[in-house]
Amino acid sequence: MRRVCFLWTLAFLFLCSCLAAGLPGRALAAYPERTITMIIPFGAGGATDVIGRYIALHLGKRLGQTIIVKNIAGSGGVIGMTELAKSRPDGYTIGFSPVAPLIMQPNFRKTMYDLSSFCSIARATNEPLFLEVSAQSPIKDMKDLKNAVQAAPDKFFWGHLGMGSQIHLSMAHMFKLMGVNPRAIVFKDDAEAMAALISGRIMLYDSLPSLPARYGVRAIASLSEERYPQLNVPTSLEQGYDLRYTQWMSLIGPKGISPECIAVLERAFADVCNDPEYIKDIASVHSVPAFLNSKDNQAFMEKEEAYYKRAMNDILKTQ
Repeated sequence: MRRVCFLWTLAFLFLCSCLAAGLPGRALAAYPERTITMIIPFGAGGATDVIGRYIALHLGKRLGQTIIVKNIAGSGGVIGMTELAKSRPDGYTIGFSPVAPLIMQPNFRKTMYDLSSFCSIARATNEPLFLEVSAQSPIKDMKDLKNAVQAAPDKFFWGHLGMGSQIHLSMAHMFKLMGVNPRAIVFKDDAEAMAALISGRIMLYDSLPSLPARYGVRAIASLSEERYPQLNVPTSLEQGYDLRYTQWMSLIGPKGISPECIAVLERAFADVCNDPEYIKDIASVHSVPAFLNSKDNQAFMEKEEAYYKRAMNDILKTQ
């Protein structure tokens, strides 16, 4: 009898010690205990950066911790994404990325990461790309655009963020449909490309709807099936070109972040996407929430990867 009581006592003491340590429960309740870093793989002032900073501000408030944005630009977003993939998966380094550096670049060239190097936290936005010209450009629509390129293809310059970027793919696709081949210039980020568009160094660029108003350039088409409510210009389909390119952006982290940390971030960001102040802030740059939870966003990204693999083989690798 004494032996039985002794064993029960030991079992009880062991259970109490485990509860006192509170390993999983305590970690979940405490996270986050300190500042979180959000890597954005493009420079300050671009579309990804602007929306990412609003997310960092509002998500930080929900979590009760500061989220510091770290811009790591270059190589079409590959440098920043490589840094994110190598980061410690403790929940204190996360990333905010559009489709191109996350999915397109690893399927276009050799990188030190691919989609499987990251974990999904949530999708934030899903918006069409817009073709843009300077405010002084005589080009008013895609018919004018085709005529301008045909008239002087060697003197018509357009910009993109590197081979294999979404901007590169979308406009290469368009020029293939038009049967023209103008000259391209590669830029580090949206802000640099916009400066070139405004100055006249390039004649065409495409980006998210946040940039035309921000930089005072003019959108001539949305690359989508339907007009985008926040920037009501004719679609490429309306103008005779079947081009459908949406640039979604997702919160992600390096592979290996615990499910508990992901759940905390996912729930907090879901609340952010229903916050009128956040909705108002991103509306100022012509954006709207397009939330998907971690699981659904992972499935969405995998489906997008399959689509872009086909598109890149058909358009870019045959050039």
